[in-house]
Amino acid sequence: MNEMYELLFEGVDKTDLFPMLEFILSKTKSHSEFTTMGFPVDVYHEKTDKEVVEFITKLEGGCIFIKRLTDLRVSDTSTISNLALRIVKYQDLFDIDMVFNYSDISVGLYCSENERVEWLMYNLQGFSYNISKRFNLKLYCAGVEPTCDEEMRYFTNEKIGPMMAR
Repeated sequence: MNEMYELLFEGVDKTDLFPMLEFILSKTKSHSEFTTMGFPVDVYHEKTDKEVVEFITKLEGGCIFIKRLTDLRVSDTSTISNLALRIVKYQDLFDIDMVFNYSDISVGLYCSENERVEWLMYNLQGFSYNISKRFNLKLYCAGVEPTCDEEMRYFTNEKIGPMMAR
């Protein structure tokens, strides 16, 4: 298996963008600076995460800023060792998504390849539910990238998706 997976939090409120980022980062071992394309390096290099998020919220139009995360602890048994977190701005709306590869999934249990993904997705759904309640999100989902394809989702909010039962 060499599939890419995506976890999406859609419609993050501007005032919750930094607190939500901070909460997610608190569940990681380490993370990089933000990177992007189309902006001078001094916009984001050696800036705090809070300064970068403030910059993003004040921008006219859309943008994508990316941060590499290491060892995101989803639950006591599930970790994603390497992933990209993206803040996506379009119009005045914000999404946070995370993209990772199958090989970066660790569930701390011996299981088959399919069970490994399902176990992670089960734990990821609980992790996402807690974030959604904390930050009043209306939509969170995860699946094979891109998650816009609903048939390739493991879950959408509290509902199990088509990929979970395969």
